[in-house]
Amino acid sequence: MLLILIFVKLAAACIPTQFVTPLNPGTITTTTTISAPTTTVPITTTNPVSTTTTTTTTTTEAPTTTTTVVPIPCNICTSPYNAGCQGMGVPSPTDWCAISGSFPIMFRRYPEETTADAQCVITFSCPAGTAAYLLTIVGELPANFGGTGTFSADCWDTGNFNTPGVWTYYFFAYGAAYDFSQIRCKNM
Repeated sequence: MLLILIFVKLAAACIPTQFVTPLNPGTITTTTTISAPTTTVPITTTNPVSTTTTTTTTTTEAPTTTTTVVPIPCNICTSPYNAGCQGMGVPSPTDWCAISGSFPIMFRRYPEETTADAQCVITFSCPAGTAAYLLTIVGELPANFGGTGTFSADCWDTGNFNTPGVWTYYFFAYGAAYDFSQIRCKNM
């Protein structure tokens, strides 16, 4: 019987959860707020003894696209490239055109010196996935070879050969040159 009493007394003494007091009687509340698209994340810790608020702000700049537009060395002829093009998918996924300056467009004046019969020439290749389309009096037409490859058109900057300031392109498929007012690299 003595052995049973010793065993019960030892068992009662080994329970570790009796009379446990908390180390810190205060309350700890953590609030984390994350909201998009802002980048401020406040973290607040509350304790009855002190209050600490930490605010971290990270600023991320949006990526930028640099476009370079080559100046036109011509006097009367202006760039025929459509200035309203907004890039891939805009205004819609099925009807968009490449932004001028996002691909090389070269202008050249022949002869370079001022003469009575100067001609301005535009030369470029549309970016992949697009083709050159010209806005003519009969509507929008694809350039030669489906608008792919290198495109070149001319405009009389001075002289009597054609109307100065009007861009002209020779269409192989039609066997004729057409005046055009705009060109764009349109999605295919």
